[in-house]
Amino acid sequence: MSPEKIEAIKKYLSKNGVKYYDVQAELIDHFATAVEKAQREQPGIPFTSALLAAHRAFGGREGFHKYIEAAERKVQKKITYLVGKTLLGYLKWPYLLFTLTLLFSWRLGVEHLTDFTTPVYGFMLVFVFVVLFLSWRVRKEHMLLPKRASESLGWVFYFSYYLLGTPYIFREPESLQAINPWFHTAVFTFFTLLPIACLQLPRLTVAETRKLYPEMS
Repeated sequence: MSPEKIEAIKKYLSKNGVKYYDVQAELIDHFATAVEKAQREQPGIPFTSALLAAHRAFGGREGFHKYIEAAERKVQKKITYLVGKTLLGYLKWPYLLFTLTLLFSWRLGVEHLTDFTTPVYGFMLVFVFVVLFLSWRVRKEHMLLPKRASESLGWVFYFSYYLLGTPYIFREPESLQAINPWFHTAVFTFFTLLPIACLQLPRLTVAETRKLYPEMS
């Protein structure tokens, strides 16, 4: 099918409620196949009429909506891959050097900490800033995958701080001092890497989404 017809299908999908480019990409092949089938069955039929016939072949509005939902689920299955790739990237060169530097910096810093709650409160303030930034950054994003990936990493951020940060606030300072310094080092390093990953995620996921769906570029 010609690029002009593919572009016409994109516009048609957009007008019919498929606003995210990556979801459109999941539907284009199905739609193009249905259009070509209508043209084979009715030689000489105008492209726009074949497009409407393809829409009806999906089962009308209700059937088409189910196809949209299925396409969105297919897109969202890639979220774990993108979030995992973003976080694991800090264990690969050249980001590994930054991670190790951060790790040993926190190891030295922990030795001189007498109040472990101050860094935790600082991380929580950073969390609020990052959430606001992500909400602003993806508010007009036309790809579903970056939006959902940012939300997913935001929840990872939230629950990590809740599960690991809350004990620092409610435990006695003496009991925190008794914990192995490497535990604090690991927690604070993780808390530092998470917001950095969150800030990078929109840019990285947009780039990865374009690789996954080159027809949307």
